[in-house]
Parts: sequence; C-alpha cells; structure tokens
Amino acid sequence: MLDHINRYPGEFEIMGLRDDAIFSTYPLIEDNIDEIIKESMKYPKSYRSLWLANLAVSKLENFETLFNQAIALRNINVLEDAFNVFSKALKFNSKSEETIKNLRELENMLNN
Repeated sequence: MLDHINRYPGEFEIMGLRDDAIFSTYPLIEDNIDEIIKESMKYPKSYRSLWLANLAVSKLENFETLFNQAIALRNINVLEDAFNVFSKALKFNSKSEETIKNLRELENMLNN
C-alpha cells in the first residue's frame, strides 16, 4: 500500500486551512504505525506528511504519533495547532526535551 504514495506523481491541493481539511487523513489502508510515520517524514512541508501523520494518530494515539503530527503541522506553518498537539504529546512523555523545546519555540513565535 505504501508504494502507492511513492509512485503518486502529483500533490493534493486543499483550498484554505479549514480544520476538516487540515485534520483529514490520507486514503491509505495500512496498520503498521511505524511505517506510516516513516512515510510521513519523507514528505516534509507538505500536506501529504500531515495526512499520513493524521492517519497514524487515528489508528493509535500515543507520544510517537502525536509528536509526528505536531511536527507535520509545524512544517506547514499551522503553528497554533502544532502547539496544541505538542502539548498533548507532552502528556504522554513529560520528559521529552525535544517536545519541550518545540513548545517553547512555538510559544515565542505565537506571542510575537
């Protein structure tokens, strides 16, 4: 199933930044969360990365899937939602230095 993503020649287009568009999922049948996250990281700064991250979260909500989703949101400049998802991820792993660092950076960006 993941081969479909690698062979797809184009990019999906979403008009605007509505929540239902941002938090939609990629139309992919895959149960291996690690593979979905791995694929998501192949497409930085694209909605494809976010949709794959959303798919992983919809299958299993844990630190790894939420952290990946927050990174994907940050990479496409949906900063407030990224902040909220990083905060949610921190509840699963309160000692994650990388999550805390990202939260501080986003907080500075959002408050300026």
